[in-house]
Amino acid sequence: MHSKLTSPEQRLKLRGRRFSVCSVFSLSVCHMFLIMPIEAYAIDESRLWLPVSQQKYYLDLKAAAESAEELDVCVTVLRGTLDREQSSVDHPIYRILCRRDDGVSYNEMVDGVTFETLTNVKRSSGELSEEELEKLRLEKLLRKKKYTKLCEEEFKHATRTMNKLQRLTPPNPEPDMYDGEVASYSYNFDAESMQRQPLHFSAICSVNQHGEVAVEIVRRK
Repeated sequence: MHSKLTSPEQRLKLRGRRFSVCSVFSLSVCHMFLIMPIEAYAIDESRLWLPVSQQKYYLDLKAAAESAEELDVCVTVLRGTLDREQSSVDHPIYRILCRRDDGVSYNEMVDGVTFETLTNVKRSSGELSEEELEKLRLEKLLRKKKYTKLCEEEFKHATRTMNKLQRLTPPNPEPDMYDGEVASYSYNFDAESMQRQPLHFSAICSVNQHGEVAVEIVRRK
């Protein structure tokens, strides 16, 4: 796991080590060393996403991502956005997707006013407690239920004009794929053409990490 500098004292110590290097390197090499950024692991801003209407929160989102990245458990910030469900106009909450040292990803919630991390308390240990793991499990379960409901509603809307629609897949099916962030569902159904010919369809519903839903309907053999 990479080391993280979180205090002025640590930054001063690093600068001190840099100046001591000047005694063994040439002036030009020393200058190049000194102008290197102290934060070697800066946040990849391409991983931070906000809709156009919420761009005013961008700098705060970046600060929230940096706060999450300071946690020992958060090795890499994979994605960051505003949590629209938990946020209010005066109190934004940011959802930062982190990758742990063991490769498992999880959501770190960050208070948009204090920039304190809400999922994990800053501490030296990189391990998640049983309580935190249970919290993550429940978050993942609740998100799946939300995605299932969104796709069920979108499927009904997309097929509302179908003639004599007959569902073959029961309501609220289990997702074909769900990784905690994105999901996809499939629905098989039959209908009739205007000429009363039988038609067979499949609908594929996808939900991305921002809760945006899309349905594609294709012919089924």
